[in-house]
Amino acid sequence: DRAYLYATHDASPTATNYHMENWWVWASDDLVHWRQVSTLKPTETYFGRPSKDCWATDAISRNGKYYFYFSMGPRNIGVVMGDSPEGPWHDPLGKPLIPEGLSPTEARDPGIFQAADGTGYIVFGTWDYFLANLNDDMISLAETPRRLIVTSPAGPYGPGKLDDKPFLHEHQGKYYLS
Repeated sequence: DRAYLYATHDASPTATNYHMENWWVWASDDLVHWRQVSTLKPTETYFGRPSKDCWATDAISRNGKYYFYFSMGPRNIGVVMGDSPEGPWHDPLGKPLIPEGLSPTEARDPGIFQAADGTGYIVFGTWDYFLANLNDDMISLAETPRRLIVTSPAGPYGPGKLDDKPFLHEHQGKYYLS
């Protein structure tokens, strides 16, 4: 009966250079009125110090736990977990889930997908997208990320070009990458 939104935000409404210092969790009981219910700071993650590179996020629940995935700039993707969709959060790895150099794209902009059988996947990247199966613990990879082949890509930069923040979903037995 409650929706949650996991978001990044510019430090100032007038910012023009993506200065983002933390991640927010918002909640709504009616999808009209929202309230901020928690903040995740980079000091509370493997990063361990302040940053202005708190980029895109995604979250999912599994087996009574909640997993909050985040970009630390274009370099790494981390994960924290909690017993509630609002936190408090703790970093179970003490290092990035997707470290810089694991794939030949920027390690940023995680999208988390959970199949009907409970299997979790992470999709990420810029210009090229990569997909990896997550282990049942949702905090480790079951495989090396694989490049997704996109036929006839079209994004905001025109035909033949992708952008960032890939997202997967399933509808009536078909899988969509957007």
